[in-house]
Amino acid sequence: MGFDETELRTEKQASIIQRLANERGVTVDTDDFTKADAKHEIDKLRAMENPVRAHSHSHQLRSKHGNMGSERAQDDNPKDKPSSKFSEPMTEQQRRFIAVMAKEAGEPIPHKGELDKGDAGRRIQELKPKTGRA
Repeated sequence: MGFDETELRTEKQASIIQRLANERGVTVDTDDFTKADAKHEIDKLRAMENPVRAHSHSHQLRSKHGNMGSERAQDDNPKDKPSSKFSEPMTEQQRRFIAVMAKEAGEPIPHKGELDKGDAGRRIQELKPKTGRA
């Protein structure tokens, strides 16, 4: 579905983004999003699992079925890189979720303030397959 790159996002798109962002513990400012920006953000947020739900269910899945993760190709699209909309530090919920997964994966745990919200979201996606979270 193609959108005019200059057409502002709809209220429905903003509402969906805010709901998904709240569920995932991130903040997204949609004030100057175009429809295309909003669609991209919705897709990105839908790809992120809810950290609380993912953590509570992952231990049960791994103990019953082994590693349930699947490898996802990393997208190097410049639109996925942090922008001023994501320049705020990662949330405490993101930091805790990353810490749990990094410890499970045997990887370094980032310090508070080391990652911004966008980087934290990408780090969560990188750690999921390594910890059995799909």
